Amino acid sequence: MLLESQSEDKRETTLIWKKLWYTLTVVSLSVVVLLPFISDTIVKDTSIATRLLSTILTGVAIAFGAKSTTLLPVPTQLSKVLQYVGNISYSIYLVHWPLIILSKYLDIFTPYYVLALVVAIFALGIAQYTLFEKPLSKLDAKHVYAVVLLLV
Repeated sequence: MLLESQSEDKRETTLIWKKLWYTLTVVSLSVVVLLPFISDTIVKDTSIATRLLSTILTGVAIAFGAKSTTLLPVPTQLSKVLQYVGNISYSIYLVHWPLIILSKYLDIFTPYYVLALVVAIFALGIAQYTLFEKPLSKLDAKHVYAVVLLLV
C-alpha cells in the first residue's frame, strides 16, 4: 500500500513537471514571437535588451522543449513540421539578415511589413533549401568542390 502511494505521488509530481516544462516552453516562444510587434519606440529604445531577451528566451525554449519532448509525446504531424523547420533553419538564417538590413536601410519597419518580411524570409529560406542546400548535400565532396569553385 505504501509503495502504491509513493508511486502515485511520483506520477503526479512527474505530470506537474511535464506541464511546467511545456508551459515554460510555450510562454518563452510566444514572447519571442511577439517581441517584434511591440511598440516601435519600446523596441528601438531597448534594442539591446530586446535582443538579449529574445536570445535568452529562445535558449530557454530550446532547453525546455528538449526536456518536454522526453516527457510529453509530440504528435507525429507536429514532429514532422518541426523537423522540416529544423532542416530549413540554416537557409532561413542565411537569408534573414540581408533582408532585415535592407528593411532597416529602406526604413519600412511597420508591424504589417514585419509580418510580410517574416513570410518573405521563410519563402526565400525554403527556396534556398530546396534549390541549393538539399541537392548539394546529396553530392560527393568532388562535386561540391567543383560547384564552390564555379561560384567563386
